[in-house]
Amino acid sequence: MANEQLLSDFKAPTINGVAAQRVLSNQVVENVYQGLIESDGKGVTTRFSYDVSGAEIRINRVKPVKQFARRLGAAVNGGNFPISAYEGETDSFGLRVLDVLDTPIDLPRVTKEMLPVDLAAAYIKSYTDQVNAYLNAVTLAGKFYATTLKEAKGEEVNITKYTSGDSLLDAIIDANSLLDAGVKEMGVAMFPTRDRCFTIQTRYESILLTKGILTIGGANYGYDIAKSGAVSAGAAPRKEEDGYIGDIVGVPCHIVAPLYYDLAASYLGLTEKDLEQAIGCVSSGFANVRGIAAVDQIKVIDHPDGQGTRFQPLTRWGFTVLPGYEKGNSFIVKDDYVSPYAGLKSVFGLSDYTLFDVIPGGSRISIGAVLSGAVGSITVTAPKASKIAVVVDADGSIDSIAKFASAYASAATSAKSNAVVSGAATSLSGIKSGSIVKVLCLAADGTCELSSTTIA
Repeated sequence: MANEQLLSDFKAPTINGVAAQRVLSNQVVENVYQGLIESDGKGVTTRFSYDVSGAEIRINRVKPVKQFARRLGAAVNGGNFPISAYEGETDSFGLRVLDVLDTPIDLPRVTKEMLPVDLAAAYIKSYTDQVNAYLNAVTLAGKFYATTLKEAKGEEVNITKYTSGDSLLDAIIDANSLLDAGVKEMGVAMFPTRDRCFTIQTRYESILLTKGILTIGGANYGYDIAKSGAVSAGAAPRKEEDGYIGDIVGVPCHIVAPLYYDLAASYLGLTEKDLEQAIGCVSSGFANVRGIAAVDQIKVIDHPDGQGTRFQPLTRWGFTVLPGYEKGNSFIVKDDYVSPYAGLKSVFGLSDYTLFDVIPGGSRISIGAVLSGAVGSITVTAPKASKIAVVVDADGSIDSIAKFASAYASAATSAKSNAVVSGAATSLSGIKSGSIVKVLCLAADGTCELSSTTIA
């Protein structure tokens, strides 16, 4: 009986009552990930992080020397010597290298013996893919966080809005030119062009080709691009490696798979749809710092529970946009984009934005809201949420925090509810049959959860 529970019936599969042969493939289906999309000197820099043995790297900065030209002989400050002197100043920034991927990977000997493939090599490759995925995600998340949070505070950032049907190429050129303005307050007259990188979501790649690239350069140019799949003639795409598909106005262009934006959303505690609004970003490595601490080799030990092998990987990393250098990232967003942070502050009446941060999904609170209701009312129980908001969704179109905030702001009082709770529940009465109800929960660490239910 025990064997029957563990092993499948020898007769399966059968065709018209006749047992068919089953063989085991000598290969396994591989996971396919992109490699590291932005590397040192292209969109990010690691030049400050050669030594990552500590928890934080301090980066010193010399503040710009503030001198004012004067004229000899003038009535004001025209003497042979100036009337004042300037003493140079410095400040410093911190790069925390605290995110870690270190879950042990077990390979039982019995499994290894039953499969004619090198599982050890496959597991190590899969782990490496995961590390690259997280590095791509934290870079995307950190840039999005720095720009959109500062925008929500009413400060100036580099954001270019794109309207469907317009030339996406024009928007990219505009976004790139914004980096040429630098940040005069930080002593940056112009962000360097040599270390720029443009990343774009794969879902917008076709728009880039049809609304911009293929409309310039003539038939021969367009044929070469259409044939190669690149955005510049003569370029050799590396989509599965680092996403490179060519250069635009001298800046390397890399496509980014949705997987990494989804992972970036978990880093931010937001919904994936909120990051879908961000079409792409032109970045300067001058403004973005990443540090990676990896052991020379993965530790391999005998499995403590029996015959087998346990791999003990350890990779640690961190990313930050240097404070004051947020304009080193120039985002292109859809024309209906709204900062999710501004929406959250509005819905829940937050006094500031200190609740939010860039935290790996594995260290975020899992809210687990439970929705129940019938005609007349709905009740939401979210034991790990500090705040809950409910709104009736007229057409079921609310799929992001930004859209929820917009609907919440315009909804009648009878069609929304906002309760500050802690392990309790909030309810909304007067709900009709067929109503779609959306619930937005906010945890104490800034994690958001958007849920929905349809009232029968």
